[in-house]
Amino acid sequence: MAIIDEKYQELVENLKSLGSILVGFSGGVDSTFLLYAALDALGKEKVLAVTAVSPSLADRERNEARTIAIKLNANHLEITTDEMGIPEYRANTELRCMHCKNELYTKLREKAGELGYDHVVDATNADEAGGHRPGLKAIDKLDIKTPLKEAGLSKREIRQLSNKFDLPTWDKPSMACLASRIPYGSEVNEEKLKRIGSAEEYLLNLGVRQV
Repeated sequence: MAIIDEKYQELVENLKSLGSILVGFSGGVDSTFLLYAALDALGKEKVLAVTAVSPSLADRERNEARTIAIKLNANHLEITTDEMGIPEYRANTELRCMHCKNELYTKLREKAGELGYDHVVDATNADEAGGHRPGLKAIDKLDIKTPLKEAGLSKREIRQLSNKFDLPTWDKPSMACLASRIPYGSEVNEEKLKRIGSAEEYLLNLGVRQV
């Protein structure tokens, strides 16, 4: 068995050990792959994909998440997060992502408890263990599981396995939230996010794959 397949089997076994899970689901490469693996490991009734909706999520990404969840026959729920109500987030310091993830995963943990899911899982991969990743601080603090990272799966390997499993996101360009386009120190607000989203939608409709 190839190493990449061994890693996938390790991922499946790790997911099985969690009992039932709520998957933080954006519809991107990593979270789609994680959702597929979770369904493979636990079955539909023990897995819930949850997409956080806020001004920083592009409408196109929201719609794609819905479409992918249907394609995978996954239980899917949307919740609203309010990172815009956090002054430190709006101030757009270098810890912006930490405040965003803290809001996101606090809400997801609450939802998991309300609906009876044992754990919340995040799609952080093994490549993201280093570098400037302030969002990981919130994930660690809230005890969110990161099974892709724990199985040692890199972005390249996730794309390879996604292609093998015929997932529509296997070659999808990496997408960050709309707030990531705003330089640190410049305020994040609804008007800026709306303008950025409209401009990027225009470019994508012209055939540009990534902006």
